[in-house]
Amino acid sequence: MAPDKSRLFDASSLVELIRHGDGAAAAAFSQYTLDLAFYEAGNSFWNDSAAQQLVSREDATDTVDYLDSIREEMLVLSLSDVGATTVFDMAWDEGVTYYDAAYITAAKETNTLLVTEDGGMADHAPETVSVATAEEIVEE
Repeated sequence: MAPDKSRLFDASSLVELIRHGDGAAAAAFSQYTLDLAFYEAGNSFWNDSAAQQLVSREDATDTVDYLDSIREEMLVLSLSDVGATTVFDMAWDEGVTYYDAAYITAAKETNTLLVTEDGGMADHAPETVSVATAEEIVEE
């Protein structure tokens, strides 16, 4: 069981921390996430650069490198740590995607605060999972 201040960050919250700047990503250090988060966050930065052309390739590459350095500072869980069928059951029971269920299940299993910008995921988290946004964490 995790200490009271432990958190589990999903991809949307990691992206938000990085975009916030000012060292906000340090809020994720020594905290939990899923390995899935880095694929999702990397895709977000790719989308900003390649698909929407909002930032240069070089800036996006630098951001992905920074994301990778954040990974080294976090406690990264895999699907096998959470349990594939447990995630499936959560998805089925809560009516959320398997991706969202993975984060919700991981937060429940580690007894951590789920940090997400995804209102849909937050709305479907069971009462046993507390939820906050990245901004709320940064403001603490």
